[in-house]
Amino acid sequence: MFFLESGLRNDYLGRPEFVAPLKELQALAAPPSSSPKAMVLLGRIYESQKREDEALDLFRRAALSAVRKDPSHPLKPVRSNEIAQALIRQGKILQRRFDSAGAEAAFRQAALEHDNPEGYYLLAHLQGPESPNREVYLTKAASSGILEACHEVGTLQLGKARGSQMAAKEKTEAVEMGKEWLFLAASAGVVESMLSLAEVFRAEGKLEMGMRWLRLAEEAKDVTMATKAKELRGRWLADTA
Repeated sequence: MFFLESGLRNDYLGRPEFVAPLKELQALAAPPSSSPKAMVLLGRIYESQKREDEALDLFRRAALSAVRKDPSHPLKPVRSNEIAQALIRQGKILQRRFDSAGAEAAFRQAALEHDNPEGYYLLAHLQGPESPNREVYLTKAASSGILEACHEVGTLQLGKARGSQMAAKEKTEAVEMGKEWLFLAASAGVVESMLSLAEVFRAEGKLEMGMRWLRLAEEAKDVTMATKAKELRGRWLADTA
């Protein structure tokens, strides 16, 4: 399967040497083998070939294999990374088809039954902005290393701190927590988090700390964000002149 993974990643599957391995994969994905790993990989290949209906069918079949027929534990789900990936890919296809309910069900199963970080992250974005579950799911994703979630949780905490109904101690705690999450993301290269941290430090009167993060952001490969950081630093320098 590694050979096919490499071919998929590099867009080489049209070459003659991939014909036989692809047939073997199709056999593994079909009954009686019905290997979840094979079904997921074949589904990904079909997705890349714009055969979305066939891919969706494979992802659904792989997800159904999560149910183990054990008399002592009827319908007990079996945790599996392959099955979680099948559910996530199934959900993304359903999202593209504007089936929000179906997508949410798939992401929820990936998150809650398979404890999949990406499942939590995608599920969070299908919750309403005021839903308490949104922050819960984002925090689960962030705690598992999803950098975008780290940035969003940090931003949420800073937003709470700006709320007028919070006590002074709670505001301080929210700001510190927000900074911690943003620091995790920024340290891993998330430029938006670098800019947010810079703004927080400037607001706290720690201009040099803010400037350090802006200088790091200016080195980013994302030209748009790097330019934004450079312009922001220029405005700050003009304000202090």
